Amino acid sequence: MTVIENVIKATSRVATGSSASRRLRNKEGNIPGIVYSLGKENLKIIIDAKEWIAFAKKDIQVIKLQIDKKTPLNALLKDVQFNVLANKTLHIDLQEIDMKEEITASIPVYPLGTAVGTSQGGILTQVEHEIEVSCLPNDLPESIEVDITNLEMDGTILVKELIVPDNVKIITDSEMVVLLVAPPRVQEEETGADAETDAETDADAEVQESKE
Repeated sequence: MTVIENVIKATSRVATGSSASRRLRNKEGNIPGIVYSLGKENLKIIIDAKEWIAFAKKDIQVIKLQIDKKTPLNALLKDVQFNVLANKTLHIDLQEIDMKEEITASIPVYPLGTAVGTSQGGILTQVEHEIEVSCLPNDLPESIEVDITNLEMDGTILVKELIVPDNVKIITDSEMVVLLVAPPRVQEEETGADAETDAETDADAEVQESKE
């Protein structure tokens, strides 16, 4: 999906401050935001909450932003402040970008399949949910999928094992663990407790034998 297809409409915002932002969210159903511009004054904007909800369901970061009737600009989604308890987006930060210059962004990693190690009693743990990459805006993947079906007990998948397009460079440390299958901690703790109990039993038996 190209950036041309990822269009979000917005309007200019005049009122600023926490009270104005709160009024936008609570009464008008809008989300305040800001666009950090290239060599220009930053733009304060308003995004319709309903339009944002539909967009937020996708792993898209590079968008074409249509503000009022101005010439559309290309932007990278930088930060989304979200209130989990209220299930509401509070503020959106975007960075204007040049489509001919490389950008750095974090993209999500999704495991595919069921790791064989889980059938052996192991627990799948995702250590890193995102990795940082560098590429041209139109080349930015929405996400990275990794097949975990052959991941056995105590097995790991490192950043360097992830597959990305040739024109995308991974910035994150290549030796970082992304996914692993480990023995359940409860089982380990129980095993340790059993071993300790056995040791105490053996010690008691030796004491009893010495008394006899």
